[in-house]
Order: sequence, then structure tokens, then C-alpha cells
Amino acid sequence: METVRACIERHAADSPQSDFLIAPESGQRLNFAQLKTAVDEVGDRLDRLGLGAGARVAFLLNNGFWTTRLFLGVMASNRVIVPLNAVAGTVQLVHVLDHSDAEVVFVTPGYRDKLDEIMAQVERPIRVIEMDDADGPEWPSDTNPIEPPPPGPEDTALLLYTSGSTGLPKGAVLSHRAVTSGGRNVVEGHRLQPQDRALCVLPVYHINGAMVTVSAPLYSGSSVVMPQRFSATDYWRLVAEHRCTWSSIVPTIIKYLLDRAAQEPYDFGSDERLAGFRFARSASAPLAAVTLEQWEQTFKVPMIE
Repeated sequence: METVRACIERHAADSPQSDFLIAPESGQRLNFAQLKTAVDEVGDRLDRLGLGAGARVAFLLNNGFWTTRLFLGVMASNRVIVPLNAVAGTVQLVHVLDHSDAEVVFVTPGYRDKLDEIMAQVERPIRVIEMDDADGPEWPSDTNPIEPPPPGPEDTALLLYTSGSTGLPKGAVLSHRAVTSGGRNVVEGHRLQPQDRALCVLPVYHINGAMVTVSAPLYSGSSVVMPQRFSATDYWRLVAEHRCTWSSIVPTIIKYLLDRAAQEPYDFGSDERLAGFRFARSASAPLAAVTLEQWEQTFKVPMIE
């Protein structure tokens, strides 16, 4: 069973020039060779910070080019990534940041005030590194190097917390085996091929975004288009412009897309620009049968719940 690092190295060797990540706002792209370089750079910087194997690294960020590099780079370097839910309440985020034993937290300038409010209620020191999606992290100049061994399948890769809707958030520990198996299951279930391209509009701090629309392309050697956030007005445009073949969404997003379907400039079912879009999948909440039927009648694309 592969680790996150082994997946990246395999595709960097077998299909180095194939796209993995496309950031539509900036037009930035990463092929698999560049992805390997990117995660190695993240690992080297974390080495210099003196973070040992298994160190928890949190982030409060939107989706995007640098977020994905950090997300995969932390795991590939044998540390544990702890995504913070950007829409969670202060009480929940204080608990997650403290309970996870995070040593470092990366934050976008737009969330810095929110993080400062959280940090004021955490009684232990946590290093804060600002990061924006244009220029990446403002790495400190530390040189206290530690070089952990490469991760094994049973090493922890990802620590995801529940939303805390029925109490304090609960942490789910996912090994490298779990992350790559999750990607493999999606690949096999949907028969994904290297030429497939996902549209990721769910945040990677959510299990659906992380394990489906990032892990599956990583496992299959295919690609993912990742805007910084979901926009109903941009969804079909991104599918058309980037020739996306599938997407994983949730019932709320499905409702938004149906509500504005009549405003779209596409003839669903016959527009060549959308011809490659094979299916969408709905998860994370129950989808009413009538909504599924409305989706398929409106957009002429299968919906898999």
C-alpha cells in the first residue's frame, strides 16, 4: 500500500509532465514533476523549523495553489496536517488547535484576526506563519534542521476534526494507508483514468474535499482544478474552460446550481464544451430523490449519491 509520498514519486517518474493541479484564478499549474519538487521544498522548510516526524501542522486557509502544496507537502514529509474549518466557531477552533497539539499554524492574511482571537485562548505557544495564495508562506529563517525518515503506510498523515455540531469537535486520525486507500476506492468506484480531471469546489478541510477530489487524482495520476472557493456562477464555466470530467459536491451546492440553471449560457446535453463531464457525485448529507432527478433532467449528467 502506498504512502502519499510514494504516490507523488510514482507519478513524477512515470508521467512527470502530466498536470496535477490547476489554480484557475491565477492560471498556475503543477505537473507531477513540479509537485514532487514542491513537496520536497515544504519538507525542507519544515526540517529547518525543527519539526520531527509526526509533528502536527495546522492551517487556516482557503483552497488554492499553495494550500494544496502545503497540504500534501506536510504529509509527504512525515508530518501530520491538521486543516482548520474556516467557518467553524471560535470555541470549536480553540479546541481543535489545542487538542491537536499543533506546533505550527499557517494562516492567510484574511483569517489572521480570527486566528489571533483563537490563539489568545490557547495556553501554549504555537508558531504562526502567514501565507497567501499568490506568494506562498513567509517562511522563517530558522536553521535547526531535523530530517525525519520517509513516512510508512501506518504513519499518521491527516488529522481531521468533525464540525462539533453535537459537542466539541472529535479528531479522526488517518494514516497514509487510509488516505491512499480512500483515493483508490474513489478511482475504482468511478473508473477514473489519468485523463480525467476533477473540479474541486469543496474545502480541503472537509473529508469530501480532502479524500475525494484531492486524494483520488493523486492516486490515479489525473488532475484537479481547484478554485479558492465555490461560486455557483463559475461552476459550469470552470467545467467548460478546463474540460473537467467529474466533480464531488453536496446537496446545498446542487440546490444553488439548480436555482441558476436557466441563467447558464450552455445547452446542457448537447454543448460540446461540457461533453466530457461524465458524472457528479453527492456526499456528506442525504440527497432527496426529487433533487437527484431534477439534477439529471436539468443538466443531463448522471448524479451518483
